[in-house]
Amino acid sequence: MNAMKKLNTYVGSITENGFSCDNIIVEHRSNNPKRDFLFVNRKQCKHIPCSAHEMIAMCRELADVIKNRLPLDLRIAVVAFAETATAIGNFVADEIPQISCVFQTTREPLDDVGVLFEFREEHSHAVQQRIYGNRKSFTKFDYILIVDDEITTGNTALNFIEGLNREGINSRFGIASICNWQNEQERERFRKNGIDLFYLLSGKIRDVNQKMSDVNALPESVCNYSRNKPIEFINVEIPIRERLEHKPNRDLSSVFTAVDSLKLKGDTIRVIGTEEFMYVPIRVSEHLENLGFDVVCHSTTRSPIDVISREPNGIHGKICLPSVYDHNRTTYLYNIEERTDIALLITDAAESEVFSRLGSLLDCGRFIVVRISEGK
Repeated sequence: MNAMKKLNTYVGSITENGFSCDNIIVEHRSNNPKRDFLFVNRKQCKHIPCSAHEMIAMCRELADVIKNRLPLDLRIAVVAFAETATAIGNFVADEIPQISCVFQTTREPLDDVGVLFEFREEHSHAVQQRIYGNRKSFTKFDYILIVDDEITTGNTALNFIEGLNREGINSRFGIASICNWQNEQERERFRKNGIDLFYLLSGKIRDVNQKMSDVNALPESVCNYSRNKPIEFINVEIPIRERLEHKPNRDLSSVFTAVDSLKLKGDTIRVIGTEEFMYVPIRVSEHLENLGFDVVCHSTTRSPIDVISREPNGIHGKICLPSVYDHNRTTYLYNIEERTDIALLITDAAESEVFSRLGSLLDCGRFIVVRISEGK
């Protein structure tokens, strides 16, 4: 790998706590003037396709760090930050017995539910976030654990905590992340406010204004597959709405049964989630891996990343698609060049013409859309 894409080019004093820094690769984003380099986790089932078992193992490592420091009698709720940490938060919650509830922040409007408050994600390309529910939902807990994939300064988490405080919610707080890049002053600010920090990988960003040198973005799409193929649809109801308050370890047996009914043939499967909706696709991927299939999982995302090299372990291909939730918004899917026998798009979005567009770009023998909706 060239030095421009290595983590230690941008981060010093790296400490590993059960997670290798080799799993983080540096990519380029030309649309964000605040910082043009982006840390991408190769084990997250998000931007780069990977094994669900590896992703879940990473989350268990983080859960173990948390369990070792929190007493068993705490009543804990998790808040999983959108977009990229919704799945991490849910998997961490699945592993910790003191956690009885999961909330997720979201950028999506839910017209039939009240917004508790909105807050800002300072370093993001889409800064506005919100959380749905009511004040009473949070007052049942002694401790609120915020889960994100990466903490840089901690300002987003502080903005969220200040929002809860304005609503009269003054629980004890902790922040868990795969990576923590805070400097000493930022960590001290958290310590003074009694906020716990949990992470698997830490270091100090050398210079947030550092630029990736000599970057030339390659064409956005390197996928030339365009044959129209039939799309199979299957609808599954589960009794949980992803972006609202729910319990950990949710029962997905109806989803597994529906997928098994497809009588999948072949060896290789690509599972694709959509934006914030990642937990269910990753669980399905785990189920299929357990059945002996060779499975990779990733998802569409709002995050625009430039393709700057063809190195196989990083971002080497990119397609742009309208969002399945809002056709006026652009989303991205990376590294789809490899052929698979089957491709499963698993989404909680309603029917969309995006499905057929994606199907025409995927090199696969069979394309299936699994639509998840809320049921009894």
